[in-house]
Amino acid sequence: MYLDMQASTCGQNEARSFRLRHPHIVQLLDFGIANADIPFLVMDYAPGGSLNQRHLHGEQLSLDNIVDYVKQIASALQYAHDQHVIHRDVKPENMLFGKNNAILMSGRTPLNGG
Repeated sequence: MYLDMQASTCGQNEARSFRLRHPHIVQLLDFGIANADIPFLVMDYAPGGSLNQRHLHGEQLSLDNIVDYVKQIASALQYAHDQHVIHRDVKPENMLFGKNNAILMSGRTPLNGG
């Protein structure tokens, strides 16, 4: 996950408002500004690496794997959208594998005016 300058300057309460609780979204545990105005995020550990690391470019996946991945990702993105949060960077590097090989989406930004 990354922080842009706009996200790093928002108040902690506002930043905490985009904590999402969903089985396929990496849990944001804390946010803050460290010494010298350095923003930081603390998130749940995703021990399985990213989708990009697990499946090399060009590797063929079974239809069952693809359907399972798409269902998890779509569920996470729909939930985030329902909470007025847009991902803005959907890519295999932001799809992490948690416990039990569940896909966890990471990297999200609150919608303006949400």
